[in-house]
Amino acid sequence: MMKRRLAYLVLSIVLAFSALSLFSCGDDEIDPEDIELADDNTRAAVSLNFFIITDARTTDEARLKMQDAFNAYSELEFRTHVEFIMCTADEYAEMMEERFAAIENGEVQVPGEIDTTQGAVEYYIDELGQQKVKYPEIEEGQIDIVLVTGKEMLTDYVSAGRLLDLTEKLDGDFKVLRSYINTDLYSSVALDGRWYSVPNNKVLGSYTYLFVNKQVADFNHIGPAHFSTAYGAHSRTAWNFNNIKELLKGTQAMNNLKAQDPNNEKLKDYEPLIPLYSTFDFPTTEFWMEDGSTSIYATFYDANTKHGDYVTVINPFGSNIQTDENYLITQSYVDYLKLMLDNQTYGYDQAPEGAKDFAVAVMEGDYGLRHKYEEDYLCMILDTPRLEEDDMFESMLAVSSYTRSSDRAMEIISQLTTNQELRNILLYGEEGTHFSYDEVDGKTVVNRLNSDYLMSLDHTGNAFMAYPCMTDEQSPTVWEEGMIQNNEALRSPTYGFTAADMWETLETSLIDFQTVCLIRPMLNDKNGYAGPYQHGQGITDLALYIESLESLYFEQLYPTLAKAIDKGNPVSEEELAVARAQVSDVVAARVEELRVQATAIAAGVVSDAKAYSATYMERINACETSEELVLEIESIREEMAKNPLFSNGDTSNGTPFGLYEKEFISRSPNFTLAGALLNWRSGIAD
Repeated sequence: MMKRRLAYLVLSIVLAFSALSLFSCGDDEIDPEDIELADDNTRAAVSLNFFIITDARTTDEARLKMQDAFNAYSELEFRTHVEFIMCTADEYAEMMEERFAAIENGEVQVPGEIDTTQGAVEYYIDELGQQKVKYPEIEEGQIDIVLVTGKEMLTDYVSAGRLLDLTEKLDGDFKVLRSYINTDLYSSVALDGRWYSVPNNKVLGSYTYLFVNKQVADFNHIGPAHFSTAYGAHSRTAWNFNNIKELLKGTQAMNNLKAQDPNNEKLKDYEPLIPLYSTFDFPTTEFWMEDGSTSIYATFYDANTKHGDYVTVINPFGSNIQTDENYLITQSYVDYLKLMLDNQTYGYDQAPEGAKDFAVAVMEGDYGLRHKYEEDYLCMILDTPRLEEDDMFESMLAVSSYTRSSDRAMEIISQLTTNQELRNILLYGEEGTHFSYDEVDGKTVVNRLNSDYLMSLDHTGNAFMAYPCMTDEQSPTVWEEGMIQNNEALRSPTYGFTAADMWETLETSLIDFQTVCLIRPMLNDKNGYAGPYQHGQGITDLALYIESLESLYFEQLYPTLAKAIDKGNPVSEEELAVARAQVSDVVAARVEELRVQATAIAAGVVSDAKAYSATYMERINACETSEELVLEIESIREEMAKNPLFSNGDTSNGTPFGLYEKEFISRSPNFTLAGALLNWRSGIAD
């Protein structure tokens, strides 16, 4: 950075002396237009625009000052002038839609790409007598660099042909970018193996911490081991919310004693505590409803579960049998719901008068949050950072199909990923006007001087290239800790697999299964059983049943030909081919009729499964006390045990319900939600 500043200083001095020599030779005035300027045809002067989101407090004057500082660098280094078009997040999508629509509707002309490697460069002499490169005006139909803020926006723009495919550039001249971006982040933003955007590298996800006041824990003679228990064959973690509740009750009792008898000698050193600093969602839980609501279909996994690990779908209210593999986690979930209801009843999260600290807290934050509390609190990690799809697509830079130069646009994007100086100008503005440099513990940091220019850390380039901002309370070591956090971040085992995908996969499986159920009665004893269906086998081997059905129809439609074949007598190959083709057509038509029926049955089963979940959750959510909750859950369990939708006589595969046609009970998990996951993981719906 210092070398760059010195370069600017030397350049300014040289230009200043050049100006003096031009305008001080003798008494005659020199017209700047008469000066012969040097030609440089190796790199054309290019003007680009850059569409990006800013804070509502950013002023036009501040934007222009940042733009001048940005161009002082980009024009000198790359002969590229950049103009920034900024608006707030609420206005951004509409602004971009208007700009693209104007082009697509033919309201404005697209100038097209230019060859930027050569061409006569125009110069002029400014009012100070300095030689400057003349940059072309930006065309009305020109859109160059675009901030993309979500997967839906990306896919819509790609479908509409608004973004360039950058794959070859990222594999070629700009391959260096990949070494600056988290591997998971980079790979996640591809669409069908092609890259149309460059993700802004950042710290991924957040930790969910459980903080317990050490004095409170010591007073109750409990430690970290009392808050969690390993369960199941895969050594997962179930959190003990009963012990947490006991701490809250005890803290609240101490607060009440202090309030009732403030002069109590035994409590003279006791300071009131907030029992529960924050309510929270049950950690590491994925519910399988399209609207994201809680349901009776859920996947639980502990903080260390990673992509590719074994997962299943279980019913958190389905069983209270302690020998079940998933008993501890389901009971943990019930205890969590009880704790939340007790909090509503007893107000554990209410702060007593004078309370500054807390007994128990659950917080989301970055790696460094633990340092803030580690001296006085036990720190337990309820969940490590998760790589969620929405976060991955949250901030990307792309090149429009209507750019003046894709290479120059990519060059600017590359610099915002790899170049610390240019990246910080876009984030913080002009040095001395918007921010100043400082040094803390041997590290360069910045302080904001005002709020006239405010930009998002994640939208403006590689976060790890930004100087920590003391005004924003960032630690000087924030990026070292961010690297650790990214290394610990995990992909959900079901990353990219939505609830809608789950139900669609299940319904597809059910259609095949129900089609088999409709075919079976049509087959006679000789061809009626296609073999046992073992646990984990394909959905129902529908193809095997269709083959048996073709044999049956062949015997019915061509009995003479069938007998001849059965006895080993010679038959006409031509006649046999015609017969088989006709049988195949008849069977295909019949199977299609059955699949229509099966589709209706499958849709009904899926609809019923969702409806039961909604009904049961309404009953659970209506409970006002933990006592009511326990009784309601037991009632629901009894109903499930009698409902064939939820009980098929075998729960060993951990599925939340068993689905089967009468007289066809199978242990195959392929027509359950767990089976849908299994099929997806096997590549059926991947």
